Amino acid sequence: MRRWLKRLRRLREQRGQAIAEFAVAFPLQLFVMLGTIQLGLIYVGKQVVEYAAFCAARAEVVGEDPARAAQIVCSPITGSTPPKDAWSAETLTIPGWGTLPRSDLAAVKTHVEVVDAAGDGNGNVRVTVTHDLELAIPFIGHLIDAVVGMGEGGAYAVFAEESTSANYRDGAPHVAIPHTVDMACPWEQEPAPSQIHRTPPGL
Repeated sequence: MRRWLKRLRRLREQRGQAIAEFAVAFPLQLFVMLGTIQLGLIYVGKQVVEYAAFCAARAEVVGEDPARAAQIVCSPITGSTPPKDAWSAETLTIPGWGTLPRSDLAAVKTHVEVVDAAGDGNGNVRVTVTHDLELAIPFIGHLIDAVVGMGEGGAYAVFAEESTSANYRDGAPHVAIPHTVDMACPWEQEPAPSQIHRTPPGL
């Protein structure tokens, strides 16, 4: 009987120790896991914005709308929180694909600046695309947003350039991710045919 009681006490002590260890370790493990997921999403967002900047520059080179090109590319990473101010944008329809989900919100969250436009004769195009990426992971998103907001980029530019949460409903955490692409437009510098084949005198 005494042996059985001793075993029962040991078992209870082990259970209590396991619960205490779990109570300490689980929040830390959850924090690390959620942080890893959010940082991975930021990295994916950076890659998408880089490609959006390339597509916008390419659209500028060929005479298409660079804002529309960036809007199409950034639609998959656009969150669901709209701006706190009134907004309106057109939902895009891609032939053969149908309606592009959240493309209207992507138009609001994606900003395109054509720094060096095509057609100015310098043989170069420069386009900057900035996308307000929503940090969707609970708690971690607010933490990263606070860190970026304290430095406004700076040392924390590894995450994003600046916090833009104040522009969105309920202060949903958003960070601005910019990227600039330079693209050659060499035919702008080619001489005109009249300069190559000059007209002979008297003709």
